[in-house]
Amino acid sequence: MRRDALAVLCCPACAGALVADGDAAVLDDGAACCAACGARHPIRGGVLDLLGAPRPATAAQWVNELRLTAWAYERTWRPHALSLLSGEPFGEAREAALLVAAVADAPAGAFVDLACSSGRYARVLAGMAPQRTVIGIDCSAAMLVEAQRRARVARLPISYVRADALAPPLRPATAAAVVMGGSLNEIADAPGALAAMARSAMPGAALFLMTLLGAGSTAGRLLQRLLQPGGLQFFDGAALDGHIRAAGFAISDRRIHRSVALISGRRHAPADSGG
Repeated sequence: MRRDALAVLCCPACAGALVADGDAAVLDDGAACCAACGARHPIRGGVLDLLGAPRPATAAQWVNELRLTAWAYERTWRPHALSLLSGEPFGEAREAALLVAAVADAPAGAFVDLACSSGRYARVLAGMAPQRTVIGIDCSAAMLVEAQRRARVARLPISYVRADALAPPLRPATAAAVVMGGSLNEIADAPGALAAMARSAMPGAALFLMTLLGAGSTAGRLLQRLLQPGGLQFFDGAALDGHIRAAGFAISDRRIHRSVALISGRRHAPADSGG
């Protein structure tokens, strides 16, 4: 956890400023205190916990709390997921190139990987722009431990925070880019999550989403129906576009590969009606 990330973050209870113990640039353990309400939030192993006791709402979120899930996620499923779901070669480098292109001309400010899981997008962002403040936010402590481990191995300066994606502890209009890789399908209130992303994004900020649409094949639709009781949802493309625009983003690029959607956009300026 880097001290400079605290300038972008705020207390989840009252939105007050957070102040960390000591004067070290990198905070491995200790606490960040709210200057307004006095709430004390622990920092353990470099991860700032602004959420408290685990409270997953769905089966999918419970699974993400398991250490085995966090350990296996990037070792087994994630590197092959887009190829399997799209039916074409779609490796990590291809996905990362789309992410980099989406945020390349973002304004000055912090990059935020929201619902970051084990931090794949955060590592791409920190690798392309090491001078930026890069923050990864997730509700799973196990995923954040794995994300922190991977960032340290790669020697990337990423600040990880445990918090709710529907109420990210970010100061309004401070993020120059907000990205999310796959997790929107696990959030019950997707329009609420997009609205939260928009609140934290400054005018002109970049948006990048990788998410899953409803399957077109009979077998795919059957599989998705079986997964829905666990808390996963699969979007209608037009409805998803509407949610993104309603949140305050203009869509600049939209790529559909079977059920995989990769969407880039920009946050409207206050006077911009956008499209």
